[in-house]
Amino acid sequence: MRIGIAGYGGFGQFLHEAWRALAEVEVLAVATLSPQGRDLAVARGVRAYSDWRSLVRDPEVELVAVATPPDLHAPVACAALRAGKPVLVEKPLAVNLSQARRILRARDLSGLPAAIDYPLRFHPLTERLHRWARSGLWGPLRRIAIENYAQDEALGPEHWFWDLRRSGGILVEHAVHFIDLAQALASAAPVRIRGLAAERATGERDRMLLEVLYADGMMMTQYHAFGRPGFFERTSWRFVFDRLELELEGWIPLVGRLRALVDPIAERELCSLPNWQVLRRSSIAEAEDNSRPPGWGQEGLARRDALHRLRVHGLPYAAEALIEGTFAFPESKAELYARCVQAALLDLLQAMRMPGHTLRAPLEVGLDSLHLALQATRSALQGP
Repeated sequence: MRIGIAGYGGFGQFLHEAWRALAEVEVLAVATLSPQGRDLAVARGVRAYSDWRSLVRDPEVELVAVATPPDLHAPVACAALRAGKPVLVEKPLAVNLSQARRILRARDLSGLPAAIDYPLRFHPLTERLHRWARSGLWGPLRRIAIENYAQDEALGPEHWFWDLRRSGGILVEHAVHFIDLAQALASAAPVRIRGLAAERATGERDRMLLEVLYADGMMMTQYHAFGRPGFFERTSWRFVFDRLELELEGWIPLVGRLRALVDPIAERELCSLPNWQVLRRSSIAEAEDNSRPPGWGQEGLARRDALHRLRVHGLPYAAEALIEGTFAFPESKAELYARCVQAALLDLLQAMRMPGHTLRAPLEVGLDSLHLALQATRSALQGP
């Protein structure tokens, strides 16, 4: 499968490197306004165009990956689909709903498969989280909290990232794939969405907060800040189930730490995590509970210990032990990230070969997450 990459900045170059390892594909051409980018592409043995339209018209390009700034996603994707070429669109799907729906209409008219590049959907932990949220193994998922601190040293004042018309803002350009993961895990629809924003004296809106309440009571918050030195870049995740607290590190998560109240089935599930290590295991009778000072209401806690029964949000549970532990994926961030974008492309190729294949990241999920991000952005810009 011969691929053309429209947009050959840092991410387009990363896609090229990741996909070069796949025997099923060949990156045939790229399009970029940057002379340095074109020189790099030629040095790597591929065709280099200065205009994305030339790439779309190239008769040997069979699939187009859209990695341009967000305001060009809709024009490039629609042109490629009209030219009979499936597309893989980098997030966000577009900068507004009208543009996003244009891509879906072009896909439907062409009858071709099209997907959004949400690498977190292909992270090996995502399927497990989805299974936990659906199975009730740990009880309902009550809370998702994400904090993301990113560097802005490569984002000068004139960079398109700060232009709301070109990027959509932080929640649209950056947060949508975090939003998508929360949407995939949620068991109900969002019923209340709020955003907050803060900006520098020079006008760049560099911090945004998103709050979502779902119909089943789950709450999700995200904080995204672009202004930290690269040394301080950090993304932390927190998932709270009734019987499990899970913390992850990295926007492509590599390590995790958890506390869980377990029965034998739940404990076996933890043992299957990669490089699982138990830090502490205590029977329910021996586990420390410092929620109340000594002498204050200990009788109820004593009965709970003796019967191995708990009540969480008014629901009854049984547990034998409290476990604290860690797990870690063996790859580096770059290796795991590459594996995710490889899987996203292979999933689209499978849909091209087998018309009945269900895409794991169809355009519809890109539309849903964009819609939520835009609602929160409007809330933030309107103010109190």
